[in-house]
Amino acid sequence: MSVIKLIGSDPNQVSRNRDLGSLAYQDSESAIIESGRIDVKGGGSNLLLWSEQFNTAPWTGTNNIFTANTTIAPDGTLTAGTFTGINTSDYRLQSTSITATGTTIVTYSAYFKAGTVSSVRLYMFGDTSSEATFDLVAVTATPSGGVVPTASITSVGNGWYRCSITASPAGGSALKCVLYTGNGTYYAWGAQLERSSTLGNYIATESTAITLENALGATQLQVLSSSLIDTTYPMAFELASDTELVVKVKGSDGTVRSATLTLA
Repeated sequence: MSVIKLIGSDPNQVSRNRDLGSLAYQDSESAIIESGRIDVKGGGSNLLLWSEQFNTAPWTGTNNIFTANTTIAPDGTLTAGTFTGINTSDYRLQSTSITATGTTIVTYSAYFKAGTVSSVRLYMFGDTSSEATFDLVAVTATPSGGVVPTASITSVGNGWYRCSITASPAGGSALKCVLYTGNGTYYAWGAQLERSSTLGNYIATESTAITLENALGATQLQVLSSSLIDTTYPMAFELASDTELVVKVKGSDGTVRSATLTLA
């Protein structure tokens, strides 16, 4: 069975306390269904693989170590990891399925939190590059490169910042996405690549890219392993059949409670 994880419609915020239209979730023992139905729509894409596991292929790198699941991520789960660099040229790179033609607009983003390093860099290239350096203390973005991108940095709470660059790299070769930093440690989570001129909601990926039906302002959907319902996420939906939707909520006491809704 598939599981759907919900993330709020604000692309710069990830939170478990969200009004989801007909359904509102509170971090307690119950979900509140106000109108007796759930109205869920999806939208957006993430063309990168293993968006939270930077130590998993096709991510490659040099001069750094990535340790997964070391700190609390922006969504409240223990899924963010630690980068430890040993010199100023350390990086992680993923070659993508997108051809850098100079006409395809893409947005590349990731979440960062300062450790001993407070300056990080997002870099993407075909034969020409687009990049930006982000200061996680001064909260500034400095774009540069052969094709200078639009860059943004936004606080999402608890010391985390979502950083992004938007551009149309050229060259005719496969677009590559890179995380750069200096000598020291910092925290990273949630890398995303979209064929879009705007930053969308974060969608986590594992071994496959995810593209959801585009719905402006919609709540994001993400298909997950069913084993994660009770162990990782505080709320999940499971499509039990064509006419039954199971809602599962993990309360503050750790107990998982569920209800089955009949679909019209």
